[in-house]
Amino acid sequence: MGFYTIQRMRESAPTPSATPLPEDFPARAKLLAAGLHTLEDVRANLETLRNLGLTRKEAEAVRAALGD
Repeated sequence: MGFYTIQRMRESAPTPSATPLPEDFPARAKLLAAGLHTLEDVRANLETLRNLGLTRKEAEAVRAALGD
């Protein structure tokens, strides 16, 4: 395979889709302000929610909303 063939394959590969935070998601404004814009971002940072400025109750609500 040539360089240009591989480059075209990369460009046409589907990119993984991310799920934006729902409008009614707990502590949504704080999560967005912390740079967490998707459910996947939030899941990846579950251990640091309190460090991002969420209260204990807000962190628990976020975990419950994710089902974790």
